[in-house]
Amino acid sequence: MIQEKLKEIPDFVDQVVRSLEQVGIDPRDYFMDHICYRVATQEEYLHEKHALAQYSDLLVETLIGGRMIATYKLREPFVYGHRTLELIELPAPKPGRLYASGWEHVEFVIDCSLEEFAERHPDLKWKFDFKEINPDIRLDFGTFSVKFHTDSLENVIQFEKSLKH
Repeated sequence: MIQEKLKEIPDFVDQVVRSLEQVGIDPRDYFMDHICYRVATQEEYLHEKHALAQYSDLLVETLIGGRMIATYKLREPFVYGHRTLELIELPAPKPGRLYASGWEHVEFVIDCSLEEFAERHPDLKWKFDFKEINPDIRLDFGTFSVKFHTDSLENVIQFEKSLKH
């Protein structure tokens, strides 16, 4: 299943890029950090984890927000234009919540504070998540969202691992 889904990344990223450009954000200005694939069931989560392990290396699997989230680094990065995308985030479904399986969001690293970035685009409906480590802001586009934060997921994972030692 995930092998087929990996083939969908170009179309999904194209949709994300077009949507951002339509609201006045040039995504080429920012590092495309990672992509998230949602699953509908715990069984699907376990299946996709096993499938992703054939193409990537598990960086971390940790409990966040009441469910496990696994982050993988592709052995062969996805190339999109002049950039590469190496990380895939795979969250298990939260208990009691219904999700459709599929690509859910892309996250970008920005070069300023979240507040400053939102002020550059004041007409957009931002959703802020001021979590303790690597807060983000999000734009919803109906069937998917785009998040912006100030540090890469891989750096955050390394930092969190260093806290445990």
